[in-house]
Amino acid sequence: MAMQELDRASVIITDFLTFAKPGLDQEDILEVSGELKHVSGILVPLANLQGGAIQLQLQDGLQVLGSSSKFKQAFINLIKNSVESLQENGLIKVSAWKSGSHIMVSVKDNGEGMKVSELARLGEPYYSNKTKGTGLGLMVTFRIIEAMNGSIQFHSKKGEGTEVIVKLPAYRNK
Repeated sequence: MAMQELDRASVIITDFLTFAKPGLDQEDILEVSGELKHVSGILVPLANLQGGAIQLQLQDGLQVLGSSSKFKQAFINLIKNSVESLQENGLIKVSAWKSGSHIMVSVKDNGEGMKVSELARLGEPYYSNKTKGTGLGLMVTFRIIEAMNGSIQFHSKKGEGTEVIVKLPAYRNK
C-alpha cells in the first residue's frame, strides 16, 4: 500500500514538472508504429487485468518529429485512461494512418464513455473522472501534443465509449 502511494506521488510530481516544462528536450524522427507498439506492450498487462484487450492497426512508415519519451508519455496517459474506463470484454483499438500532411492516431475504447459536460472539462487542471485522479495526466498530454504542433480531439457518448484523435504533422525529408 505504501509503495503504491509513493508510486502515485512520483507520477503526480512528474506530471507537475512536465506541465511546468513541456518542451520536447531533444527532437528526433519518431517511427509512430514502433512507439505505439512499445506503449501497447507496457499497457497490455494492465488491460488484461481489467478484462480488456488492446488491438493495434498501424500503418508502417509514419514519422513525426518529437521526443520519444514525451510521445510515449502522452500515449501512455491516453491509453491508460481508456483501460481504466473498461468493463468486462473491454477493447481498445489504437490506429495510426497518414492523412495528407498529417499523421492521425486514434485511441478508441468501448468503456463507460462521458457526458458532454464531462468532455468539455477535459484538460482542465485538477479535473478528473477518476476518484483518485488529479487531472494532470491529461493536462500534460495536451501540452505535449501542443508542443509537437499537433491537436487532440475527444468524441464520447455515455455508455458507448470514447475516441481520442491526435493529429500531428508528418515528418518530411527536406
